[in-house]
Amino acid sequence: MKFLADTNVFWDILQEWSGKTPNGNLLTLLRENGVISFCLPEICALEIYSVLGKNARGKNNEENRCTRSIKTITGEVSCLHTWVSTGTRKLPNREVLALQRTIKEILNNQVPDFSITIIPLDRDIIEKGTNLLHLYSAKYDFHSLDAIVAASAADTMTIITYDRKLKNVLKEASISHLP
Repeated sequence: MKFLADTNVFWDILQEWSGKTPNGNLLTLLRENGVISFCLPEICALEIYSVLGKNARGKNNEENRCTRSIKTITGEVSCLHTWVSTGTRKLPNREVLALQRTIKEILNNQVPDFSITIIPLDRDIIEKGTNLLHLYSAKYDFHSLDAIVAASAADTMTIITYDRKLKNVLKEASISHLP
């Protein structure tokens, strides 16, 4: 079975492979003859650098005021709570440059552990993606990049994504996907 990875999955593959996160089942699932093998939409080969940038910049802890309305027996009241999102550390420049180099080498199949097939963005994929947007964007929070990812999968591929919004469309469109 051939797999097509979404950008979020590709990032997790990189994290597992480099030992930054505990090995899950991604590497086991994608390993063929000792090599991590999967397809990647061309748009994801570009988008991975944005994910790297987001992680490189880090994020401070943020306090957010809850905007929910709470129903009580006397009526609706605004929530008075504040929730805190956990920050992440900023990556040192040398680590960012090393990751950029590693990603480039992996995408160019210069790393022996990987065999990636880039699915080029072409007129057929744009047309399929446009059709998916016409069918599902009014019903789901479904955007053009996700439409390109979905359209990049051939009938013999299974898309691996964590994107809940994309999974809604994949399920309704009967496009094979995990998890």
